[in-house]
Amino acid sequence: MSFGKDLWDQIRLVKSFTEQGDATLGTVNDFLKAVSQAELAYAQALTKAIKPIREDMAKKLTDKSSPMFKNFIDLSRPEPIVDKTYFYKTVFDGSSYQAWSNTLLGFEQIANHHQQVHQTIEDSIRKPLKQQRRSLQEFHVKKFEDIEHKRTDLKRLVENLEKIEKSHERSLRDMEAAQLHFEQAKDPSKKMNVERYKNDFEKKSELASEATKERAKALVDVNQAKNYLYDTFLPESLNSVQTEEENVRIDLMQKTLTLLSETVMQLLANVDPAVNAIISYAQKVNAQADTQHFALLMSTKLTPPGDLSLSDTADVDQLKKSILKGVAVQTELETPTLTKNQIQERMKTLEKEITETEKKEKGIESLLNVSQSNDASGLIKYSHDSLKSRKAQLLNKKERMSVMMAQFDPVPVQQENEKTQEPLQEPVEEPTLDPAQEIIVLPLYQVIYDFDGALNSKEMSVKEGDKLYLMTSSEGWSKVRRAHTMEEGWVPESYIEPVN
Repeated sequence: MSFGKDLWDQIRLVKSFTEQGDATLGTVNDFLKAVSQAELAYAQALTKAIKPIREDMAKKLTDKSSPMFKNFIDLSRPEPIVDKTYFYKTVFDGSSYQAWSNTLLGFEQIANHHQQVHQTIEDSIRKPLKQQRRSLQEFHVKKFEDIEHKRTDLKRLVENLEKIEKSHERSLRDMEAAQLHFEQAKDPSKKMNVERYKNDFEKKSELASEATKERAKALVDVNQAKNYLYDTFLPESLNSVQTEEENVRIDLMQKTLTLLSETVMQLLANVDPAVNAIISYAQKVNAQADTQHFALLMSTKLTPPGDLSLSDTADVDQLKKSILKGVAVQTELETPTLTKNQIQERMKTLEKEITETEKKEKGIESLLNVSQSNDASGLIKYSHDSLKSRKAQLLNKKERMSVMMAQFDPVPVQQENEKTQEPLQEPVEEPTLDPAQEIIVLPLYQVIYDFDGALNSKEMSVKEGDKLYLMTSSEGWSKVRRAHTMEEGWVPESYIEPVN
């Protein structure tokens, strides 16, 4: 199958075929441009991210100004180290930082490979693609312009033939009319000028003969032009277009895609060793070795400061200075700033609070035992846990007060048979819950019909099966609280029923 033989009458489709092929090359070029720019942007972004980190690490290893760590002592010499690079070198010698440094190096290599991909696409793929595409465009434009010119020339010959045909027909009609007049003039009864009509007939006959010859010549020219166009020029032109499509455009597409795939494969082959190196360094990280290495080189072999004494308040400042000189962080210690009477008053208050909390705790335990099935939201259990935590805090405070009290009045050890005197207690009020811990056991209801509450109102939308706590009812409406979200609102009283 060939364009010239089989598509001689489909020139417009052949032209559309070449235009679509050119458009595809343009799309491929645009895609390659986007890939190239993405590769460049990725390489630049990696370089931008890595550069300040490596510069900072290098600066810390070389900058010997403004010493930061003056308390670290090199084991090989007794004087303090005033060079902060000693600290950073110790840290950076660890396996984790070595892995980090080599990871940055690996990503630098990856950035370079992506930069090379960008350069390869621009120089080896896009540049020849654009050049050959431009040449192919020029070839197609010229070929189809030549075809159009030949077709236009044939059209003009045909139009000229039509004009000659009309002129030939007029000549024949004029000759026939002149002949008729000449025949009539021969009749003696007509008494017409025979010679005049004879001359006119001869003249018209000559014009008709010339028109016939001109018509024959024009017809030959048209047929020759038509035969050359359709038998020679058009097949050759369309076949040359087909050859260019096969040998240039389609071949160019194949080469372009092949080069692109080879470039990507080369990128993967180059990146793979860098990735494997990063993985290898990450697997060599040894946390224990890093910390022990740092402790060995940074240890000052100093003895930790002594304990603070609660009574020796005069030495607190001096000992605090000693602690602050070390590397360890010392927690703040309480010193007895209360008088004996103040401590006694606080202990009485704590004992009273402990007693009240214990009573509340027992009440909540009883309520929890009988209401476990109705404690859907867990409020009762939460209150019970809160009271236990509160009790533990109070007992801890009481113990601390006892320790502080021992400084003023040490308690002698009692004999086993000695009766202990119960401390006087103030009257205790009936156990009541704190507002933050108050528990109200509400009846549990469930929704039996869907209800959509009005917007910007206190009505609450509910669905069939929702669990609600009934708070109050009034005039056919019930104020309820969701069992899980604690959301409150009003619903029709007939839309809910108690849960058995």
